[in-house]
This record gives sequence, C-alpha cells and structure tokens, in this order.
Amino acid sequence: MQAVSIPPAPRASWLILAAYTPVAVYLFRAVQRTGDGAAYVLQAADGPALDRAVHAGWLVPLSAWVRGAGLLGLDPSLAANAASALVMALGLYLLWWLGRDVARQEGVAEADTWALLAPACALGSATVWDAALFCEVYGPLSVCVLASVALARSARPVGAACAFALAVAI
Repeated sequence: MQAVSIPPAPRASWLILAAYTPVAVYLFRAVQRTGDGAAYVLQAADGPALDRAVHAGWLVPLSAWVRGAGLLGLDPSLAANAASALVMALGLYLLWWLGRDVARQEGVAEADTWALLAPACALGSATVWDAALFCEVYGPLSVCVLASVALARSARPVGAACAFALAVAI
C-alpha cells in the first residue's frame, strides 16, 4: 500500500484559521437550541446512533465523538458543538483549496491569495456561523460535498465517491 503524502498548508490557508479560530472561540457556547440540533445531541449522547437513520452519515460519527468525549468528562452539548466547529474549519479550508485550484487552472496570478476570497465570504455568512457553532447536519453535509468536489478535482475518484456517499448518508 502506497503512503499518501499531504503537502504542508501554504501560509494563506493559515490565515483562514487565524480569522476563524478566535471568533469561533469567542462565540462558542456549550448549549443547544431547541429543535433538531438538540435532538441530535440527545441522540448522540444517550440514544441509538441509527434512531434517525435519515441523518446516519452525521449521527453515527457524532455519537462516537460525543460518547468518546463523555469518557473525558465533556458535556454532550460542548462535544457536539466542538465537532461542528471543527467540521466547519475543514469546510473553510476546502473552500480555499477549491478556489486556489480553480484560480490556478485559470492562470490567475497569486492564486493562493485570491483564493482567500471564498472562505472570507463564507466567514461573513450567518448560515456558516450557525452551522459552525451549533450541532446541525448542514455544516457536515456541505463539507462532504466540498470534499467530494476537491477529491474529484485532484484525481481521487474513490475518495470523491466516499465523500459523496457520506453526503448522501447525511
């Protein structure tokens, strides 16, 4: 089996995390709103992972994450919201990577820097922050779709298919 080499992240991609992390930490709350997000956390903490099979692609890994975090003494809401914040950080990176890939393909000078516009626009969206700060299915779903496109563009059809299948399961 051949090892997969992951190149180091360029400085521009670290700017995404430099902008996202302090705001996410400042806005982070270890609480759930009412509705589906609260039901997902309760299910992840105490219920069967496949109770809502329609969202199994998110609820099964979320259940494992929340229960594992519970062994470390973390509150289920805190663990679920932290998972959402981490998933959205990956989504912002994927937005930058896809923007850079398209800009390079089009011959844009300084593609790495121009590609910061994609995650910067996302950081200005209330919907992105909602998905980042509260446990819902929309953030992980969008990240799986972005991952599917990124993997397809980088000639990894098996990975793209897996990411797409996970998106469908979500």
